[in-house]
Amino acid sequence: MLSTARLWCRPILRTCVPKYIRTNTTSKSSLPPETGSLGRDSLLSSYTFPSMSKSVSWLPDVKYAQSGANRYETHVTTLDNGLKVASEKLFGDFCTVGVIISAGPRFEGGYMNGISHFLEKLAFMSTTNYANRDLIQDSLQSVNAICDCQNSKDIIIYALSCRTSGLERVVDILSETIFQPKLLSEELEEAQAAVFGEIDNLYKRYDPTPILTDMIHSVRAGYGNQTLGLPKFTPLENISKIDSKLIYSYMNDYYRPERM
Repeated sequence: MLSTARLWCRPILRTCVPKYIRTNTTSKSSLPPETGSLGRDSLLSSYTFPSMSKSVSWLPDVKYAQSGANRYETHVTTLDNGLKVASEKLFGDFCTVGVIISAGPRFEGGYMNGISHFLEKLAFMSTTNYANRDLIQDSLQSVNAICDCQNSKDIIIYALSCRTSGLERVVDILSETIFQPKLLSEELEEAQAAVFGEIDNLYKRYDPTPILTDMIHSVRAGYGNQTLGLPKFTPLENISKIDSKLIYSYMNDYYRPERM
């Protein structure tokens, strides 16, 4: 761009500027009348500059984004067992697949509070066909996949992203971690430590928003004794009480196709 500007300016300077070279002995009266008190800068006043409202011939045409150009249509299909499948047709080398289950903490009314929090920490551990978490991680890495599990007041989300060629494999891992987890004793201990560490960090962090939000929704405030008032984070007194039997019972009640 700079070199182009230099080439464009040189013809102008050659034709206009040398014509009136002002020296120390040049008087104001010897300058052409159009220069006046503006001096040398007005020598180019007679030159017609290109219009700033017209496109430059050596630049490509501008293409503006159009609304709706990236609008995707979601197709929802309900299977015979009640499972709802939502899909979008996208193009690219990577895809995301996940399961959303109506099993968040608001459904813990008949259970000990904190089970859904534990389920979040126990995701993608050992299963019937994967003896330990390392085997799952190795299988995910082979297709450049990443996994995550999060919960909110209403739902628990299991999600994986991978290369499109690895979709079948991650779906298998997804079904294993949802329907066939082993919940080994050492994994429960890891989950207990993770839950306690997260809660401890939330109380120590500078931004208290997560804890305050949970308190506002709790039974002591906004939602009273409604299910949305149940805590998202495990109460400290329940951390050591939640075991595999309790978790399996909760999953048996809520991890059902019609709730997914």
